Amino acid sequence: MDIEVEKAQILASVAEWEVQIAAAKQRLNEFAPVGRLPDELLVEIFLHQSSSWRAGDRSWTQVLRVCRRWHEVASRCLALWAQICATSFEWTVNMLSRSQQAALDVVIPDGSTPIINPIISLLAELPRTRSIDWNHYRFLHEATTPVNSAPFLCSVTLRCTSPVEYIPCPTPFDTLDMPFLTHVELVDIPVTWTSNMFSTTLTHLTYHLPHVRDRRLNQSFPRLLGILKSMTKLQFLELRNVLPEPSRTEDIQVRLPCLHSLNVYDEPLGTHFLLEHVSFPRDAHISITFPTSYPNHDQVARCVSSLTSTFASDPDSKRPVHRLQSLRVTQLGVEAWTMHQGVDVLSSHVTDSLASQSVPLIIQVATEGLPDPASASKSFSETVCRALPLSDVCSAFFDLEGFNSGHWHALQESMPNLRELGLFGPPSSHLWALNALAGSVDAPTNPINGSDQSCAAAFPKLEVLFLRNLQRMQHTPRNPNSSERDPVSRYCKVLRTRKNAGLLLSRIVIVETVLTQADVNELQSVAQEVVCDLDRVAPNASVDL
Repeated sequence: MDIEVEKAQILASVAEWEVQIAAAKQRLNEFAPVGRLPDELLVEIFLHQSSSWRAGDRSWTQVLRVCRRWHEVASRCLALWAQICATSFEWTVNMLSRSQQAALDVVIPDGSTPIINPIISLLAELPRTRSIDWNHYRFLHEATTPVNSAPFLCSVTLRCTSPVEYIPCPTPFDTLDMPFLTHVELVDIPVTWTSNMFSTTLTHLTYHLPHVRDRRLNQSFPRLLGILKSMTKLQFLELRNVLPEPSRTEDIQVRLPCLHSLNVYDEPLGTHFLLEHVSFPRDAHISITFPTSYPNHDQVARCVSSLTSTFASDPDSKRPVHRLQSLRVTQLGVEAWTMHQGVDVLSSHVTDSLASQSVPLIIQVATEGLPDPASASKSFSETVCRALPLSDVCSAFFDLEGFNSGHWHALQESMPNLRELGLFGPPSSHLWALNALAGSVDAPTNPINGSDQSCAAAFPKLEVLFLRNLQRMQHTPRNPNSSERDPVSRYCKVLRTRKNAGLLLSRIVIVETVLTQADVNELQSVAQEVVCDLDRVAPNASVDL
């Protein structure tokens, strides 16, 4: 037989077998449990799978290659094609065609050069758009919207990553009628407060601008307050470097009854002016950050006083006034809770873990940069603590870096009911804490001996002492008195003095610190219970866990 003829016959047989194999696989897919799912359930599976798609993802093609029925079901699922990422004009047109009249969720991805044609096509579909997330936004004269209304639009996000001038930037949404708009996020895009995006229907508003000294949006505070006053449904408000210069205004009082989170990042003067005119529920989460390492301390104190008086005097609430229960102080700021938190939780490096546990963080006041304690007569955290009502605080954790005698004196007077105290910092920074616990008014130059105290010891109700990362001093010929200056030995002396005065601790916790058997024995003599890291204790040390 001729070789070419035989070769043709073989190829024909292979082609026939491939058709049979494809038909058999399709039939097997139909026998599989997932192949028997009703169309409605398949559609839900497709939508669930597509919810994780991102720019450039092509996972949707897997759906079309499984079997003919899946292909048909996916093609009829309009919502599956309504999540559009404008990566190219052809792709956008194809998705718009497949989605027909389904509500659209639009993403315009990052790009150094915006793709104008797909943007124009998408803006023409605003009447059926549900959300739009526009990255690397810049105003395009060619992309002006040909429509006047977006009746289904609920969420608008505009971000710009390039340097921005403090000149109002027009957007296609400024004059658009959006009756159901609830979420707006503007990042590095100066938008005038007259834009329709600042709608009375908003529940979530985020507005960020970069911090530039002596540069402000040319807007007035009365206009801002008037807009906020109309947003009675607002639940989340985050403003960053967008507050106008404070000016004389009518007595405009803004009441935000639904607000549960307020984040303000701005200069103290503008922040204080805002807090003077805005009230919110007592259980709102309030975060204030100042964009400088050296804010004006008087203005900071006025901000905190306005803040605490606002949430403590909620006129519409029938619940009792909340009192601050827990405090966390670092160089960068102060955090206070109205729900008790143990010092072990407060000592966590990541405070976001508290938010994930639905713990109400009422007040957070911070600075953007790390201050230099030597360059200021009063630390930032000291200013904040003096302005906070701390009389009911029962647990507190302090990063001692930068603390001074004035700070400790203020804390002793303002927290008489403290029961749990956590401390962290280099050895020298513990000196003020040691003398406060021992009852010394001024820090001595010699180690504390506890023999003659001139005043009552601080925190008389203290039950738990939490110490983290105590740095030990090595006993060498150069340091013959290192044991006397060792922080563990010092704390034991102070605690023994308190014990003799009837102030015995119920528990002492020492973590991230290497302890010897002698340390453990001495600690057990000044507290009812000692807790420490097992892997940091000498093998022959006895410790209660």
